Amino acid sequence: MGRAKTAGYTQPIIQVGTGAPCSRIRQRDCSRMRRSKPSSRRPGTTRKVEIFSSTEKSGTGPDGWLVEVAEKFNKSGISIGNGRAAKIRVHKIASGTGYQYIAARSHTPHAITPSNHLWVEMIEAAGIPVRAIDEKLVGNIAGIVMKDDVYTTLKGMYGRVNVKAVIDATVNGEIAMGCTNPFASSTGLNFLVTVPADFAGGDECKMLTLEVVSAFRSFQNGVPFVAFTTLQMRDSVRSGGALDQKLAAKYEFNPDEFAGYRGSYELPLGETLIQAQKLWKEEKDSGIPIAAIFLADVSGSMPGPKLRALKNALTIGSDFINSNNSVGLVTFESEVKVLLPIGKFDLKQKSAFYAAVDSMMSGGRR
Repeated sequence: MGRAKTAGYTQPIIQVGTGAPCSRIRQRDCSRMRRSKPSSRRPGTTRKVEIFSSTEKSGTGPDGWLVEVAEKFNKSGISIGNGRAAKIRVHKIASGTGYQYIAARSHTPHAITPSNHLWVEMIEAAGIPVRAIDEKLVGNIAGIVMKDDVYTTLKGMYGRVNVKAVIDATVNGEIAMGCTNPFASSTGLNFLVTVPADFAGGDECKMLTLEVVSAFRSFQNGVPFVAFTTLQMRDSVRSGGALDQKLAAKYEFNPDEFAGYRGSYELPLGETLIQAQKLWKEEKDSGIPIAAIFLADVSGSMPGPKLRALKNALTIGSDFINSNNSVGLVTFESEVKVLLPIGKFDLKQKSAFYAAVDSMMSGGRR
């Protein structure tokens, strides 16, 4: 298969809610996480640290190397002040979903390791202070995968296959582009930034002008397929396989061919990224607001896998809903319950929606 590279950013690990906010994480000399202050907890208890981790390193097998690291750490018997055992919990969560929890202040982990720095910029833009533990936990290069014959055709038409050629071919209707949801996926957000940056000639100040928005609208018309995460996109184009520091290198997270790679464009400000997301959502929905009530069956036949699948579907589906739309949640079994009254789907309502979905029970079981 052929491939073209888009903007490339590393996968950092960031302490959340600590330190002075900074407008540009890449322009500062960040210290490592400071030692914990003495605690009033009684000796012998466990000190747990929760880390939000993007899905390509918090799953299983090659997609779960960070989980393996955490498990080995938890078995090592390391203790901190007052004899407390130090434990790490890796929370598997799409980078965008993790950002939304943090920005809405509905749940703040001790740290987050998203797939790239774009989400860190957005967390800071939301007024959440952060501190870098490591600017580059592993490398991360976003790319575009296409069939060999498509690659050959584009090379014949445009002379070379790069991001600009792919964007132009999509706008001209010569190819149909599949992408991931930029509200959840780092790959989707990366490409969302790359497209208007290309139309703006790399000038961030022009990325949201009317001319660029008009060009972006033409591009959106050529993107009929949107997956929730990169892993879903991967599974949709091939069966099996996995995404290509010691354990990370074992799973090919840092291939030598990308050692000196630089992104196509400079990292935008968090405010620009937030506005770019808004643009994508507005164009996706054609600017028409809707109101919807989700009706969920939580009767006695739903415990276990069925209820978990329902919760997963509601959570994933909510990330495709425009913030200008209105959403509510109702459950039914022997009686009907309004878990969430309908309201504009802003960050506060979205956070409440997540909580309502999580609280759903069937036969007294979640």
